[in-house]
Order: sequence, then structure tokens, then C-alpha cells
Amino acid sequence: MPIANKLVNKLEWKDALYLYKDETIINSWVGDHEWTYVRKGRRPTKITNKENGVLVLTNKRLIFLEEKGMFSKSYRLKLSIWLSKINAISMGGILRKYVSISSDINQENSFHVAGIGNESELELFRQKIDHYKIEKRGKSEKIPSIVAQPIATMTTSQRTAVPLDDDNFQKGFAFEEYFISLFDKYPFRLWYRTKDKPFKADVHTESDNLPDLTFRNIETNQKIFIEAKFRSNLVDNYLYVAKPDSLERYKTYSRNENAPCFIVVGLGGLPNNPNRMFLLPLNEIRGAYLSPSVFQKYERNPTKSFSWDEFECIPIKNGGK
Repeated sequence: MPIANKLVNKLEWKDALYLYKDETIINSWVGDHEWTYVRKGRRPTKITNKENGVLVLTNKRLIFLEEKGMFSKSYRLKLSIWLSKINAISMGGILRKYVSISSDINQENSFHVAGIGNESELELFRQKIDHYKIEKRGKSEKIPSIVAQPIATMTTSQRTAVPLDDDNFQKGFAFEEYFISLFDKYPFRLWYRTKDKPFKADVHTESDNLPDLTFRNIETNQKIFIEAKFRSNLVDNYLYVAKPDSLERYKTYSRNENAPCFIVVGLGGLPNNPNRMFLLPLNEIRGAYLSPSVFQKYERNPTKSFSWDEFECIPIKNGGK
């Protein structure tokens, strides 16, 4: 059943939403997100969780931002689905008051939100998805009205991850989105985000030399650069970080800008649910592969939010060798 009866009119949630170039917000709704996963064990158990927040439809994605805090409200990214990945949308529940979304990543998401209790609102989703697929694939694909299967999500206490395919961009994007969601809203401000390859022309641009993300401390104006990497496993017990020429470009940029650079690596598990995470100062990286004696010093809890102190307490040499 819906938990709200009006469209979103607050703007605070937009601070937690990072849009791509040419991506625009079409509509948004207050509501909750109900998701289901199967807890493994001798007797597998189906578990259902629910999160309050905001559902956002853009011309490229369907996004859910979870609401945090009882008195001082804030939001963090919980779910991002490319419209091209959605296979089905169906109405369901008591009085058909929720929308269930099915994609090709085999899990279920049900959104109990205001204003999506009728076929006209449902058609809004279908039209935008069809339009997006026409743009991306050059043809329209019918969205069947079927019962949805589970989709992925993340929670702080008990998270389920998206089993993505082998496409490196999808893995990198999923990890980058998850990584951004771990930053406290204050005092961090996302200052710059490089364009992702699928959205760039088939040419090399100057921004290709930059780390993925630039954050700024809104109190001190200090900047930090971060390159996010996801690795499925170690290579002969060594951690592969990045190509040597890429590392040298990051070091040069860091020196020129007089701001520290870090490589954040998610290891094992899945991109939006890594088993391990490492916050590596660029000046500690001497080559493409790091030994356990180096990278284990910088291991952190992969579910813990970042604070500015965590970056300040690591020795910085401005990207020097």
C-alpha cells in the first residue's frame, strides 16, 4: 500500500543524486522500496526488507534514494537501474497500489509510491523505457506485463548485490556508484566526475587522463582525487591496481594540482557489494601490482562511510614517486 499521497516537493534528495551529461529528471515520488532476497543456509529463507525514500525517473535510469535519519533527513543512493535493463513493469499488491520492476539481473523490487496507482502513471514508465531503447538500440522492445523477479539492492545491515555480466564498464560503474554512496554528505562535495566511456565519443579527450572523481571539502576548499577500481580476485596473491601509464598520469595530475590522489579498490564479491576494500594513497603505489604487505595496510570496512579525517590521516606526497 502507498505510504504517501503526494509527489516529491523537497529538494534535499537532489544533493545525493549525480546525473550524467544529458541526463534529466522526468518525475519523482515519495514512497518505499520493498525488496526480497533468499538467505542461504541449510534451510534457505526468503527475506523481505523495506526502505523509505524517493523514487526518481530520469530519461536514462530508474533510481531509488533511501531516506536516512529520523530528525535531520538525508539521502543516499540505494538502487540504480538503466532503463534498457528493465524487462517488465507490472501492477500488483493490495488494490494494485505498487509497481513491480523486473530486469535482467534476476531479483525483485516493488515500489509503494504515491501517484503510481493507475495505468496512466504506469504508462509513463513504459513510454520512457521504450524511447530509451529506441535511442540505444535503434528499435522498440515491448515491455510485457508480467510478475517481476527479484532485482538487486543494498542495505547497511544486510545487503544483496547485483550479479552483473562480464562487461567491465557495468562493473566499474556499479562499484563507482556504490563507492560514492559511502561518502558523508558533509563536508564532502562531489566537484567533478569524469565521463564514462559508453557516453563519450570514440576519441581521446583530456579528461581521460583524470582520476574518476574529485571531491572538495566545503569548509577548507581542499580537494582530493579518487580513482575507483573493482577486482574480482587477486593475481597470485598480488592486487592488480591499474596500468603503469595510467598511474603516472594520475601522479602528474596530482602534483600539478597540489592535491592528493587515492586509488580505491573493491575486491571480491560483486561491484556493489565487495568483500573487501582498500584506500590506497597513490604515492604508495610503485607499479601495477601490489604485494599483500602493501595493500593490506590500507584495508577498510567496505560498508563504512568515509570521513574527511580518513583521508587526512594517510601520509600524502602529492602523488610523487
